[in-house]
Amino acid sequence: MTFDIRPATHTDIPRLIELSTALSQEDGGLHGEAINHQWAQDFGTNSFARSIDDSNSHIIVAEIADQIVGSLHGYLRTTPSWRSVDIGVIISIFVEPAFRSAGLGAELVSVFSSWARASGAERLAVTAFATNQGAIGFYEREGFRRFEVTLEKELA
Repeated sequence: MTFDIRPATHTDIPRLIELSTALSQEDGGLHGEAINHQWAQDFGTNSFARSIDDSNSHIIVAEIADQIVGSLHGYLRTTPSWRSVDIGVIISIFVEPAFRSAGLGAELVSVFSSWARASGAERLAVTAFATNQGAIGFYEREGFRRFEVTLEKELA
């Protein structure tokens, strides 16, 4: 399967919203509670536009036959913070189910890694729902290791 990875443009925003919505419904629907599944429709246009224009953000898309079938959205978190190095943070990654296991996700991470390294990052970070073993396994195969655990409590 031949695919291309390229930076997202403003004309890609409607498709980015669709992919973000699909991610929210799949990932948040299966693994999370209190998830705003309307986020992409409500805020995606402005958020994606800002990120596309921001040199510290990077949105890339995977295309097959001129159809966007996946995307990765990340940014550079620079010091100072409690961490002593700059970190490339993956906000979201999604590949259409029909195109998974074809190497698109790994290539998206690889391209983002190159951008992050060129931007001064020394590490990458990503979060995943604790119950999403598929995502955790994918990230571990890509060389990520568990670092933090976030605990959440519902207030009655």
